[in-house]
Amino acid sequence: MYSNETFQYILETNHKFLTLKFAEAKYIVETPMIHFSTAGLVYFLNVSVGNPAVPQYLLIDTGSSLTWVSGRDPRKQYVYDPYESDTFMFIGCSDPKCTSNSIFTCHEQNKCGYTTSYGDGSGSSGLLGYDDFGFVKYSDPDNPSMVKGVFFGALGNISSDMKVDNDPQFNGILGIGPETISLVSHLPEPKLFRYCAANLSSPNESQGYFFFGELEGDYDDVQTTPIIQGYDQYIVEIISICLDGVCLEIDPSIFKNIQGNAYTGVLIDTGSVLSYLADGAYDAVEQAVAKIMESKNKKKVQNEASRLCYEGYMNDLVHEYYPTLTINFSGGGAKMIITHTEYLVQYFRNAYCLAFGKASEFGEIYKNRTMIVCDLQGYPLNKRAQLAGTRKILEFMDWGDYGAMGTFISIGAIGAKEVAEEIDLFILVAPQNAVGNCIIGDLQAMTDAAGKRPVILINPELKTMGRDKRLEYAEKYENWYLFRLLYEAGSQYPIVGVLRMSYPSPYELFKRVNEPESPQKERYVMLSSFTERPDGDDINYALQGKTRYKKESSGPPLAECTIFKYLANIHGHSLFFLPSFSKFIEERLPYTSYV
Repeated sequence: MYSNETFQYILETNHKFLTLKFAEAKYIVETPMIHFSTAGLVYFLNVSVGNPAVPQYLLIDTGSSLTWVSGRDPRKQYVYDPYESDTFMFIGCSDPKCTSNSIFTCHEQNKCGYTTSYGDGSGSSGLLGYDDFGFVKYSDPDNPSMVKGVFFGALGNISSDMKVDNDPQFNGILGIGPETISLVSHLPEPKLFRYCAANLSSPNESQGYFFFGELEGDYDDVQTTPIIQGYDQYIVEIISICLDGVCLEIDPSIFKNIQGNAYTGVLIDTGSVLSYLADGAYDAVEQAVAKIMESKNKKKVQNEASRLCYEGYMNDLVHEYYPTLTINFSGGGAKMIITHTEYLVQYFRNAYCLAFGKASEFGEIYKNRTMIVCDLQGYPLNKRAQLAGTRKILEFMDWGDYGAMGTFISIGAIGAKEVAEEIDLFILVAPQNAVGNCIIGDLQAMTDAAGKRPVILINPELKTMGRDKRLEYAEKYENWYLFRLLYEAGSQYPIVGVLRMSYPSPYELFKRVNEPESPQKERYVMLSSFTERPDGDDINYALQGKTRYKKESSGPPLAECTIFKYLANIHGHSLFFLPSFSKFIEERLPYTSYV
């Protein structure tokens, strides 16, 4: 009894969160980055929000995850009002989303709200909801790339500490951090974004570019460094900092991440005005640069910011030679080569300064002209998003007084060494790749060691790497159970139907019908069944009451929210079925058959 209830809870929870990962965008989104000289040393994306669409300039921030848009403000050129958008939908206090993050709370009139703060002491508060976002494209500015049903904060009240709010162009924050509330969770697979900021010291400083979607061309030339998992920000590690090929004397431990401590390591933060280094590293860089400037007889100037600054203009340095600064990262040999027009910046009207400050934060300036690629495939979008911690959940949960844990269940890792003779069945919950590590080899070894014993994969996340190995491994599996809610526009609401398949039954399509007078307020009517998995056109035709006589194209595969796969043993085809995991099926669908 305990094992069934446990897996029912896990599966329902995972199903709930996985629905957040899919969006309407089925192509690469390519949009320009914009820099306003009045807003300081930060970049914006031009995003249209709602219907009718309202242009909004949102500050790009990898250091936070919540996207929000400011409220009514007479100082702003464009104002987005959710009450005037036909596509906006508020989130109620009973919505699971409202309890998914500590910065969310219930407000008046059953509306879920947010209160968020930033490292500089500023913050914002407002209400939460869904609306459509359009990203301006390079190739076709008049036809933006649309993403339906984006989760974000609206009517944002901004604290007086947020200096960028003084700029009339500023409308809010575009949060692309690693939490589930991030815009990243709406990216189609692969969950990858990249950006290249223009050099602010160059004449052409108006924009860089920002891409959502897969890299074009060969991946082999891309230098990589791992993102350290377990945090709500992108944390990496630096090995060394070198000037003109000579590495500075910096204690390497300064850059090391201490597991469990989010204030160690180096944070990638595009929302930061300057680049920041820990004290020991900053001192070494400042001394090295000061020595160079002294050799060139540059006049140092005092300033209120207590920065290393020199009299003059960056344009005066164009025809002089200055050494490059190289930052070496851990992992795949990634390095960032920074010219003097990037580690120096025109900070005051008549003085340029070192583009670094003292802190542990890896900021924005010296990422100019360098393409930064953030590949989130295999990177859990925060522990609330996936069951990457399922083993710990099972190990520490209360298994009751009957010894069910010791009698029926053994919990372990994925791999051949976990396959003991006394185990009859293996259930692998949410197996997924880690950064830089493909799990297919361990899965293959485990299934080989299991022999004729069934191996069941629940919500596998294996599409992120090792394509050839994955396809070869997947050929040994059959789709065993599929349950997918169908939405009107890529959002969570409204639900228009359900697609279900329970082997050996066919795929069944149900339409949701409102019944306000019934206790459940709804019922599900079966429309059609399919011997093969229906594509999007099949489903649309059925929901519209039409017959599709000729299949035109298979189209993109449907996003699977919950899928079970059963290992079809090479030596036999014995099948294993689990009981229903969803009260939704039991209570609302006309019937459910099991073997």
